[in-house]
Amino acid sequence: MTTPPDASVTQRFNRQMRLSLLMRWCLGVSLLVVLVVFYRGDRSTQAWTMAILGLMAALWIAMSWRTIKQVRSARTSSTLMAQGRLDEARQQLLQVLEGPSPLRSSKILACHYLAVTAHLANAHREAASISRALLRHRLGSMKGIATATRMVLADALLMLNDTAAAGPVMHDIQQSQLTLTDRMTLLPIELRYQLASDQLEQAVDDLPDKVKVADLLDSSSAALTHLLLAEACRRMDMPQQGQYLLHRARLLADLQPIVEKYHDLLHQVEPKSPQSSPNKSSDPPA
Repeated sequence: MTTPPDASVTQRFNRQMRLSLLMRWCLGVSLLVVLVVFYRGDRSTQAWTMAILGLMAALWIAMSWRTIKQVRSARTSSTLMAQGRLDEARQQLLQVLEGPSPLRSSKILACHYLAVTAHLANAHREAASISRALLRHRLGSMKGIATATRMVLADALLMLNDTAAAGPVMHDIQQSQLTLTDRMTLLPIELRYQLASDQLEQAVDDLPDKVKVADLLDSSSAALTHLLLAEACRRMDMPQQGQYLLHRARLLADLQPIVEKYHDLLHQVEPKSPQSSPNKSSDPPA
């Protein structure tokens, strides 16, 4: 997949955010001027100021409706991403990013999904750059987008082996109010960070609870989480728990592509499935 330089996306986003702010200021100042003229003018003046107010209201409604359509378009791009149609999703999101609007929600959402698209395309440096550009802005009530973008940024930095830069991002995420879905998404990222930074005690802390959260993930993510926990147990000299977690991971997914993708952390894992034993229990060790 070919993508333009990350600067093109960040520059477009920053330009649109400045334009959005300028449009809001212009509309606000214009409304104030019209109201002052309306209250201080005579009847003839009030008539045309009322017409201007009506025009401004119609313009605001039209731009708000356009923003709603842009938000819908940005959200439908997630369906394209799920289908692996990353180029189509990117083009659709860039179109959303280009449309002028005084409301920022569509631009913020498009920028977030562009970071996700770049990350899925293994353009991790671009994903990190776009995420940073988004997080420089105050997102107001869109705190869920801020948390999700920080997760993309942390994941991208870990893929770039930049553990030091990922540390502050992980701290910001952990200080946020996380939903169950956030905890599920964060768990494998957090474990990768803890293994990369040798925070092994934190990785194996609350092990049963982490296994329960991992069981809620899709099979590939659950297998990765079990592998990371097994590796943490191996390093902490907890062989019984580590073997149990490794066995569960092998039952969940083909480990070969997972081990290859995260080779730096999981290079000692044998991806081949063990021979099944009829008397072997799948219950956790005591």
